[in-house]
Amino acid sequence: MKKYMTRPVLAVVAAATIIGGVTPLLANASTTGSSSAIKVVMNEEGKQVTRYNLKELATNDPATLNLLLKTQADHLYIVVDKLNLDVKMQTYIEQNEAEWNRIYKEYYSDIYLEVRFDETEQGFVSLTPETKESTTYLKGEVTDEVTKVVVVKPNGDSIEVVPTANDSFSVSFAATVSATPQYATVKAYVNDKLVDTREVRINSGTVVDSDVLIHTQAVLDSKKGELKVNGIVNLTAGKVVVTYDGDKRGAGVKKLWDGVGSYSVTMKDVEADKGKVLIEVYKDGKKLDSESVDLLVVNKPDKPTKPETPKPAQYKITGTAKLDAKDKEIEVEGEIAGFSKNQKAKLM
Repeated sequence: MKKYMTRPVLAVVAAATIIGGVTPLLANASTTGSSSAIKVVMNEEGKQVTRYNLKELATNDPATLNLLLKTQADHLYIVVDKLNLDVKMQTYIEQNEAEWNRIYKEYYSDIYLEVRFDETEQGFVSLTPETKESTTYLKGEVTDEVTKVVVVKPNGDSIEVVPTANDSFSVSFAATVSATPQYATVKAYVNDKLVDTREVRINSGTVVDSDVLIHTQAVLDSKKGELKVNGIVNLTAGKVVVTYDGDKRGAGVKKLWDGVGSYSVTMKDVEADKGKVLIEVYKDGKKLDSESVDLLVVNKPDKPTKPETPKPAQYKITGTAKLDAKDKEIEVEGEIAGFSKNQKAKLM
């Protein structure tokens, strides 16, 4: 029983232009998806079932749409209440491609996808990976007939386990330390017959090398008192915390391209000469990397210049004095060197 994308499912993607390409993002479909894309309804048997709105997934959560198409192709049903349509996706699209294209164009917002398992099929009912500290746990449930489960780890090693009386199983192994996504292959057997195969994305563990922080820049605008910290990080990071002068600000990581993301933090009323900026990277509450960087200060205020003390004027005075004894007057005549006629001065 194959769980890989078949040609009819690829036709869904191509004909409806749902997603640009299929990437290997696999997990447990029942625990994924944004709240706006999911609704829970009662089926004919009175059981609660989950339905995924196609438009919401394609617009806001293409990873989950990719996951459903990739891992649940054999179990997906199309539901359009306005048309009273409730059909198996692969069969309907294969036999009614033109009608599907019409429905997609006219009822795009009303199309829901639902995962239904055929009780006669054998294999996995659910798979849930989880990584805690340095250990990855893989739990699941299988159908009654399954007698053995084999888990192939990313490094190729295998773990074999027998399901319990309630058809559940659990295995654990050392988490893979990697900056890129890692996958485990899980196989279900009835005796020696392989009946189901799934690929599950497992958490990549804690990245301990210094490649998480790729580039960081901290720029302080002195006139505005504004500090901007920007950087590029490995997408393993989930959150970046910036600390300066006792003030902490957190920022999420936005994807730039595969494996690489960016972050940006702005602080107001900041002064220079308060030390370095500390950048810390976290994933699931655990610190992966940290770095202290110097501030790049721009728009520095001009240093005030002291006014120059005017130098005293250099004058040279020469002259003679004559005494008129008869009129009792003294007459002084002479020259002043260094004196300008435009200057206001008095001779005393």
